[in-house]
Amino acid sequence: MPDSRGPGRYRGARAGDRLREELINGKVVISSVLAQQLKLKLGDTLPLETRDGVKQIPIAGVANEYLVGGLAVHMHYEWGKKWLGIEGVDGYMVTVDDGVDRDALRPPLEALCKKYDIVLMSNAQIRDNVNSLVGGVEWLLWVLVLMLFVVAAFGVVNTLTMNVLEQTRELGLLRIVAMTRRQVWKTILMQALFIGSLGLPSGIVMGVVVAYVLNMAMYGSSGHMIEFNFYPRLLILTFCGAFAIVILSALFPARRATRINVVEALHYE
Repeated sequence: MPDSRGPGRYRGARAGDRLREELINGKVVISSVLAQQLKLKLGDTLPLETRDGVKQIPIAGVANEYLVGGLAVHMHYEWGKKWLGIEGVDGYMVTVDDGVDRDALRPPLEALCKKYDIVLMSNAQIRDNVNSLVGGVEWLLWVLVLMLFVVAAFGVVNTLTMNVLEQTRELGLLRIVAMTRRQVWKTILMQALFIGSLGLPSGIVMGVVVAYVLNMAMYGSSGHMIEFNFYPRLLILTFCGAFAIVILSALFPARRATRINVVEALHYE
């Protein structure tokens, strides 16, 4: 039932009975997405195109709805038949009282569903299906994060390699004046650390800002408020992981720099 803390006003068993009475009397409950798009609220009327023309139906509540894109209108079955000519039933909800053996009730329900070619699913099965879908989406997001780390690593490698190529002559001169291979390694590594120190903090801050702005825009696009959560530990792990990638990405350019031919480097332009 619509929550009194949200767009609707009903909460609890008695309030649910009152809402049921209003639905029987010809009012409707609309989804929050539909309310957002039509700029409607509790107490307004919904312009509904019926078989007898457009009718202004009083709105008894606003509720969250995650099916059919969140665009739903809940009404009593008899009014649905009268207004829209709806016939038949798409689904049944079976509520089991406390103390009833659910395991004993399932076999006759399965036999009945098999007879009329109906799918039988418990709340636990629906919950498991939803959790599996959510888990799949989470894994996909983690794969995208991993791909972003890989792309970032290629970017760092490319930047440092270009720096080494552009500094070939300078590195050759430094090797001639007794710069060791170890010092070349340190030079390229310091360049990588400078790039990481300059780009990672600002990138993390901008990422949090963009995530917050996108979260603020969710209600306008979906009609559902989603709480914005800030995870400092995740940001710290992201920073450390990205910094490690920067250091590892410096290995190939540093190795290339230490193998520069000194004579050829002096003629490099």
